Amino acid sequence: HEEGFAQAAGYPSVLAHGLYTAGHAGTALAEAVGPLALRRFAVRYVGQVWPGDTITVTVREADAAASTLRVLEVTVEAAADGAERRVVITGTAEADR
Repeated sequence: HEEGFAQAAGYPSVLAHGLYTAGHAGTALAEAVGPLALRRFAVRYVGQVWPGDTITVTVREADAAASTLRVLEVTVEAAADGAERRVVITGTAEADR
């Protein structure tokens, strides 16, 4: 969150904390399946979110097999205005049916 420190560490600018971005993914999941249905959520951080980026969260069902839990895949992408989107988080979740 401090420009000089970020640049001294080799980054071009400050960046959004990964938990901030994961929080948006968790919110999208809760809205998609219901907050009480969500049982497990795990993420893998694969990129940074920079000032001015717009993030997009995609939730899709990964396994349509009949079981007591739905298996979901979560992808978070980020992009600055006019730039190509890049994946910054991948994740999986399980929720009650």
